Amino acid sequence: MTFAPRYLALALLVLALGGCRAEIVHDLDEPQANQILDVLNRRAIGARKSRVTRGSAATYTVSVARGDAPRAWRVLREHNLPRPKTKGVGELFGNVGLVPTATQERALMHQALAGELSRTLQRVDGVRDARVHVVLPEKKPFASGDSKAPEPRASVLLKVGKHAPLTAGEVKRLVAGAVDGLDEKRVSVVIVKAPAAAGGKQHEAPRLASVGPFDVAPGSRGPLLATLIALLVLLGAMVVLALLALRRARRARDEAASAAAAAPGAGRTDPRGTSGAGFSVDLDSSLSLVSRAVGRPTVGGATRSRHER
Repeated sequence: MTFAPRYLALALLVLALGGCRAEIVHDLDEPQANQILDVLNRRAIGARKSRVTRGSAATYTVSVARGDAPRAWRVLREHNLPRPKTKGVGELFGNVGLVPTATQERALMHQALAGELSRTLQRVDGVRDARVHVVLPEKKPFASGDSKAPEPRASVLLKVGKHAPLTAGEVKRLVAGAVDGLDEKRVSVVIVKAPAAAGGKQHEAPRLASVGPFDVAPGSRGPLLATLIALLVLLGAMVVLALLALRRARRARDEAASAAAAAPGAGRTDPRGTSGAGFSVDLDSSLSLVSRAVGRPTVGGATRSRHER
């Protein structure tokens, strides 16, 4: 039972450190997880990422304090995170059969090209989301030489923050340079700004909670208090155990001293030794004093007078 307080304190510490966080997004790649961490930390929301391995594939999970989960979800919605996965050329053509049809190949080419352009635009700081649609008209093999071949065209939708990082002209040049035969004039660009956060503030001021002299995120206040209480309980249990051990050591020392004092030959007198002789001398002295007091000879003298008679 001496270790029960220690085990109890350890259990409290484990409960304080674990079970107080909520996983808000799963199955992320590392760049997405890092981007989410950056956005949440800038809004004073403590976030952590953890690696999850399934076979040869590895994904990441982002978690926050349980009290910060609703606010974290709102922030992620404002920034359109996590962004939907767009498939590029590698992902699409890697799953095609051995001999794809002409229609499949053409559709996959359109989707792959649009996906690559969307990825490129999403990597620009300040762009929250990007969608690109590319139309590559099919060339007619039996068309007359005088007929004009249809030209490719594209449309782009950008969702940005308060300040647009790209102009429409820059987006047109980027898309036209990536598609063969595409003229900038045939690229349509629409740039929209994301709605401001609740209360009209794009970046709300960080809210902090006080724990003694420290200011922490509101969602971290509960876990921090639980951790401090668990540490105090653990420290108290250690002090109690130390006092019990000290008391036990003192008791053992006192018992050893008592046993040594009660051992044979230690402090005991031999009745046949000096103690017996001393007792006889004291008795004779007492008898002599009594006889003198009553005016009669001592026992030894009485014995001698009888012999004289």
